[in-house]
Amino acid sequence: MKSNRSAKRTGFSVLSCLLVMWVLAQAAHAVVIDEKRTLEFTAKLQTRVSFRLQDSQGYTAPELSVGDLVQWRNIAYLEVQHDLRELMKSISFLKPLHRWGIDVKYRIVGRFMYEAVYDVGPEALREVRDRDKENIDNFKQAYDLWECYADVSKGPAFLRIGRQNLSWGETDVFRLLDMINPMDDTYGGIFEDLDDRRIPLWMLRGSYNFGYVGPISSLTIEGFWVPGNLDARVAPISPDGTPYAVPLAPAPVPVLVRTPGKTMSNSRWGVRLQGVLLD
Repeated sequence: MKSNRSAKRTGFSVLSCLLVMWVLAQAAHAVVIDEKRTLEFTAKLQTRVSFRLQDSQGYTAPELSVGDLVQWRNIAYLEVQHDLRELMKSISFLKPLHRWGIDVKYRIVGRFMYEAVYDVGPEALREVRDRDKENIDNFKQAYDLWECYADVSKGPAFLRIGRQNLSWGETDVFRLLDMINPMDDTYGGIFEDLDDRRIPLWMLRGSYNFGYVGPISSLTIEGFWVPGNLDARVAPISPDGTPYAVPLAPAPVPVLVRTPGKTMSNSRWGVRLQGVLLD
């Protein structure tokens, strides 16, 4: 028994060292295409490994032990950013925009995610996948057009249209005002980076900065609209038995989860007015 415990501790120490190396093994690189830096390509690669620090307790399922692998998430972000100010000088149908002082930019981000724990992790997690293969496979890998939007601005007026994230208020761990975009807690829990967990939505966002108005500086009105018939997604729920599912006691009756349909009545919108007083 002691030898088994000793071997387990040794294995856990080795895995902990591997964890540190994996956490450090992430990189982001950018390539500028033109001399004036109007077109930029960026790639960000990240891999993260997590292990159990204690045995499963309470209603946590499946039962896992100290040292068991519970996460091996691999993410790649491929991003293109393009400022069209130079093209607007030379392309005939864009020249009027340049003369009117209108700036146009666009950004496209592709996200590729693969959670390997269901393929190489503990037998208990592989059995979870076998019992709910279609559902788990949808959660363990995703290849998305993550963000895709265009920015149009002229002086104090700004407009962004496309799939994007919008955060109102500052958030460290607990979200107060940052409630516009749904969060994906299916692979990382509440302590993951919020930028990795926010799910972009197709929306129209605009703002106008009035500058100084009496004792108020930078008085800005901002609004957004997510058409319900275009995008009505909500935060996904982790399937039962996955590492980040909420541990709950068996319910006497099945829990029904209703997701909103894509109808205009399910649109999201908001308006805010902010400024700095006595700056």
